[in-house]
Amino acid sequence: MDLKDIEGVLDLKLEPLIQTIKRLEAAQEDIVKILQAQSRTDETLKHVQVSITKCDVVHSDLYNRIRGVEDKTSDRIWQALFAVVAGSLGWLAGHLGK
Repeated sequence: MDLKDIEGVLDLKLEPLIQTIKRLEAAQEDIVKILQAQSRTDETLKHVQVSITKCDVVHSDLYNRIRGVEDKTSDRIWQALFAVVAGSLGWLAGHLGK
């Protein structure tokens, strides 16, 4: 067996290993791309969570303001209704008293 025969045998044995290493390198690149995409997704989710938190605060503030306006409006409506009823009763008493 000469040097060329040994080299041929080694090539036959090493070629599957070389192909496997190339596939592993390609898979490693895919994993890096997946991890980068996951990192971007995580950052996006963090921004969405912050936005949701801000919206919750704004929603709560608006809800409280609307409740305050409803309470004030309700009080004013009752006061206006009372004034109308009192005025009507006064007018009716004035006409009945003649």
